[in-house]
Amino acid sequence: MTGHDDVRDLLAAWAFGALEPAEERLVPPHLAECGSCAAEAERLRATVRMLDGPPLDEPPSPRETP
Repeated sequence: MTGHDDVRDLLAAWAFGALEPAEERLVPPHLAECGSCAAEAERLRATVRMLDGPPLDEPPSPRETP
């Protein structure tokens, strides 16, 4: 059996989709039973979504500004 701390240590890699399949299978059942890890997982996933978001528009170069 994998402990709470072991799964919590996997959450960041899980949010990025960087776990091995065996580790990946450990996370969802734990999140279903542990509210604090589920909340942390959601915060991490929100951060990953922000990082994966559309690129910011670059400001025009000084030569392009009127």
